[in-house]
Amino acid sequence: LIPDISYLLKKKNNIKGMILTHAHEDHIGALPYILPELPAFPIFGSPLTAAFANQKLEEFGVRNNRVKSITFTDKISLGNFEISFVRVTHSVPDSANFIIKTPVGVVFHASDFKFDQTPADGKPSEMDKIKRIGEAGVLCLLCDSLRVEKEGHTPSEKDIEKNFEIEM
Repeated sequence: LIPDISYLLKKKNNIKGMILTHAHEDHIGALPYILPELPAFPIFGSPLTAAFANQKLEEFGVRNNRVKSITFTDKISLGNFEISFVRVTHSVPDSANFIIKTPVGVVFHASDFKFDQTPADGKPSEMDKIKRIGEAGVLCLLCDSLRVEKEGHTPSEKDIEKNFEIEM
């Protein structure tokens, strides 16, 4: 779906930047539709997220804005906010949560994640970062994760590897 950006259009001169959590279509798919309507500003994502988003923008001929690749040790400043990235496991590699330091406190943005103990890419969630920021204090937690209301756990993406065949 293409989001309603009427509010952003009214406040477009206040936009300092955008950060992307991961490369799923429901998180990057609207970029080629909304970015041409907005002024250029910095956009950040993990290497895989940036690559997928930039490919999508290229496919649609959107050249006024490119997604910059970050590492999980980077800190970026957008206006009065300092953003740090936290690696989390999800069904797509290179997914991120954000620690957003604001003038009034810390916001932890946790979008679409699952704690996979055996991730296919071998890169587990950075639980130590999450624990440290929790111990330091969080003003606001923004969290989104599918099927969180169901008991148990979702199988690892590694478990489905055996279902794929490579034909030579």
